[in-house]
Amino acid sequence: MKWARSAILVPTLCVGTHLRPLCGPVHDMKDRKWIIEPRIRPLVDAINDMGLAVTFSSCEGHFGEDLPVGFNDREMADVCFELKEGTSEAELEKLFGHVIGRHVNSSLMWKATLRVHKEYVPGDKSDYIPGHVFVFLIRPFDPDVSARTKRKNVDLVIKQTVDSIKEYMGKRQGCPAHIVRFTAPAAEGRHGNK
Repeated sequence: MKWARSAILVPTLCVGTHLRPLCGPVHDMKDRKWIIEPRIRPLVDAINDMGLAVTFSSCEGHFGEDLPVGFNDREMADVCFELKEGTSEAELEKLFGHVIGRHVNSSLMWKATLRVHKEYVPGDKSDYIPGHVFVFLIRPFDPDVSARTKRKNVDLVIKQTVDSIKEYMGKRQGCPAHIVRFTAPAAEGRHGNK
């Protein structure tokens, strides 16, 4: 991901689909980890730790803030990520199938929706060949419930998605989900840190 990494060096940070000001100067790229909001951090960590992808932006979702009627663009949680070098899209699609399959076969399907999509973005060069990223998007199922209920439901689906990723990686590595050993080093790959 080229444009997102460079965008994060300026005084604003692209979080989800909106800009969010940084609270202070970032002198060391490793210091950026604190920017990850706490409710979405488990999903960001699970995606980075599995060794297949690297995240570059996230948003835990913000509910009940200056809401007109229904949803606004902040009433969702998302994590954007790109393939790690050497990972095939087919490998990632197997993970997506597992995560989505587990979601639609649970009662949480009616609490919050889970979508995974591929988003085309400007490429590296001016050759007009787009790059792409992947996005986990979690949005409350019912726009008319309270902000507190939306928050709770999205948090439940974030947890379920993390559990699904761990379960899939455990099967892939041949061990139970609760003792999954991820392949990526813990300090590498957090929101584009290298």
